[in-house]
Amino acid sequence: MWAPQSWPQRQALECPARFLLFGGAAGALKTETALMDAIKYRENPRAKSLLFRKTSKEMLQMIERGDELYRQFGAEPRGGTYNRHYIFPSGMRVYMTGAGKDDKGIYQWQSWEFDYMGGDEAGMFLEKPIRWLIARNRTSDPSLQNRLRIRLYTNPAGPGVSFMKHAFIGPGCHHCTIERDENGNRLTREPYHIYRDAEWESDRHKIGMSTCFIPGKLSDHNLLPDYETTTLATLTAADRKKLKEGCWISLEGNYFSNFDIKTMVIPRQKVGDEWWWNHWMGADYGFRGSAAAAGLWVKRPAPKPSEANPNPRPCSILIEEYVSRNEAPDAFGRTLKSRWLDRSDGQTRRVMAGYLGPDSFAQRDDQHTIADQMIDGSGYGWEEASNDRAGGALLFYSGLDNGHILIADNCKQAIQCLQTRQIDPSDSRKVRKDVGDTFDDIWDGVLRYPTYSEFRAAREPNDVRLKRIAAEMKDVDPTSRAIRMREERAAMQAEGRPISYRRR
Repeated sequence: MWAPQSWPQRQALECPARFLLFGGAAGALKTETALMDAIKYRENPRAKSLLFRKTSKEMLQMIERGDELYRQFGAEPRGGTYNRHYIFPSGMRVYMTGAGKDDKGIYQWQSWEFDYMGGDEAGMFLEKPIRWLIARNRTSDPSLQNRLRIRLYTNPAGPGVSFMKHAFIGPGCHHCTIERDENGNRLTREPYHIYRDAEWESDRHKIGMSTCFIPGKLSDHNLLPDYETTTLATLTAADRKKLKEGCWISLEGNYFSNFDIKTMVIPRQKVGDEWWWNHWMGADYGFRGSAAAAGLWVKRPAPKPSEANPNPRPCSILIEEYVSRNEAPDAFGRTLKSRWLDRSDGQTRRVMAGYLGPDSFAQRDDQHTIADQMIDGSGYGWEEASNDRAGGALLFYSGLDNGHILIADNCKQAIQCLQTRQIDPSDSRKVRKDVGDTFDDIWDGVLRYPTYSEFRAAREPNDVRLKRIAAEMKDVDPTSRAIRMREERAAMQAEGRPISYRRR
């Protein structure tokens, strides 16, 4: 009969947390743990479990192993090759399903009750279907109401890794990067500890149930003696860090593998944006199936040349972000107006343009487009953004690489977006499209649309320029100061003359 083969596996089976993430490295016995946890209360005829994977073909491996294990407990298999359920002698049932395209295989369980749900290779799922499934983790049996549990088993790979890391691990990585706040308090969550304040990544809503993360590694057991030195040794360095060590912050496989928080993220207070700097906005509107996301950018003028940087260039910086759901277009426009176009100090920003997703300009049945409603709400003339997915992604990548694009540290969702975007398998120049993922909307509206149409750095207004020079020369003698000011006024007058295109 079966028995746990490692200490982390035993801890995962006995953990009292309702919502658990188990795994990390390859060979941590995740699939077998999922199978055995599903039949923990097999003596109760009302117990019902659901095991799921992304595709039906991936489910086949779990079904084959389930046949081996469950027959030992007298279970009778029913169903087909890829979708199967088991009936135990008590009447307890275990259902296995593949989600399939658009996760339709998950949504078929809408009216069901499961006291246990287990997602194997759960990193392939986005946050939305997991949240939908959790609503079916329920039971009317009093003996099972205190035994409800949801389990996710995965390596740190796939589009859903970001929200799992946010909910169960937090900033940093338990394996290699322990993050702390300014007071030295640990922000990275402790493995094996139970927490009750976890939140979803997309909208920061509280999960509302106890959570725990249990890391599993190949070295926890000796069932695969040559796997580490043969198979895992052939992987790239970043993949070895993920699959051998269970690291949750490796970016290989992501589109923006060059993204470095230490050099590409700037404290908001150090941007020093002036009202006269060129600002512009980007937005992508979604109501229910996706999010409405917008970003405010600023072009910081180039610094003075130096020996280290003889040819400085201006820099584009994302300084604000706004993401919402279920907000009408005109209300979304009013929100952006109050946040970015109206200033409480009375000094209006120089907002040069606003770029809105092309879908918002599509004609609706009532002859009133989303763009029209956005314009009515914000009082601003939005333009149609370019939808060149390959060009926008490549431009953003190179901008990060050469230091011409920075992100302010208050734009936390944009930062997480860059850490999770993956390469489109059909075209390596593009970012993969994940319909329904909030970060996909942030990538389009906050990052790609606005940066694909940048502006030149603003020229300092004459009165601001004169005040700055006067302040710089406050300790200089009056004669020299007057000469310098006269020279500056002459230069301003020359700069303001119209350009002549006549032959010399």
